[in-house]
Amino acid sequence: CGVLIADESHMLKNIDSKRTQTARKFASQVSKCILLSGTPELNRPAELYPQIAMLDPSLLGSWTAFTKKFCNGHRGRFGWEFSGATNTAALNALLQPVMCRRLKKDVLTQLPAKRRQQIPIELPKEVLKELDGPRKE
Repeated sequence: CGVLIADESHMLKNIDSKRTQTARKFASQVSKCILLSGTPELNRPAELYPQIAMLDPSLLGSWTAFTKKFCNGHRGRFGWEFSGATNTAALNALLQPVMCRRLKKDVLTQLPAKRRQQIPIELPKEVLKELDGPRKE
């Protein structure tokens, strides 16, 4: 029961990071998981694996099988290498049920115009001193 919504999910791209491990633990305890990102890593399929595995652990199979098929995974001089991208058309088809990709050019007309605004704030003198740090005289 419950829903996990993770914005900036591209920050969960490293399968070994504590952040990703913690998010995966939470994802396994909820009935729905929604991951949002404006920065999908389509050039490095290995970085998609942890995110997609949170949505549907059975979709991509094992890490090893996934990297062999979609990341040019192979034994290198110093261990397992998986930095490439292979079979991208098949991967894109596989991701259709879990990934909605909208391009900026397609949605730009639906977005409000950018608005930049400077808002001056006054800080107490003791805060300004702390921000400036010790000065050499």
